[in-house]
Amino acid sequence: MNNIVDVSIPKYAFEINFEIGGLLLSEIIFHEIGHHVHFNKRHGVKKTKYEKFAKQYSKAGYGLYLKSRASKILSSYKWASRNVFIFNKEERRLILEAQK
Repeated sequence: MNNIVDVSIPKYAFEINFEIGGLLLSEIIFHEIGHHVHFNKRHGVKKTKYEKFAKQYSKAGYGLYLKSRASKILSSYKWASRNVFIFNKEERRLILEAQK
């Protein structure tokens, strides 16, 4: 988890806005599940296309996760973008862009 938080997901996403953290983590987890599915089931995907398969699996899983928790996730983005005590103007702008 430390490697994921340091490199891929901002620390605030787990400490303050865990719905955002969960969404960002879901993409990584579904990507790894995609690799597992490819290696164990193959589903007609050639060995050379495993990264593309994992990316497509990740997109599908991310979309389903977002759809299932959309109101909570969007609310977290909204409140994070308004939090002037923790985020500066540029960070709030980036959070607003991520929400869109």
